[in-house]
Amino acid sequence: MSPRSESPAIRDEREDLYVLLRRTVLTRGDTHAMCRLAATPESASDEELTDRLLKALPRTDPRRAAVLYGRSHVARDADR
Repeated sequence: MSPRSESPAIRDEREDLYVLLRRTVLTRGDTHAMCRLAATPESASDEELTDRLLKALPRTDPRRAAVLYGRSHVARDADR
């Protein structure tokens, strides 16, 4: 089975691993790790992660633009 398998057992394990990774990243507050996680499809609509990342990044950090861009696309897609 591949990592993208839709087998219920594999899907549940993948979701459990994501929850653990997300919790660890948010707890540590490492901006690099938060940016990497925010760039994944699983995190596209994670408002808490986006909010924490925007608070942690300096206003002059170019990664803020990517976070804001992603947030605007999620909001736009939600309106459809």
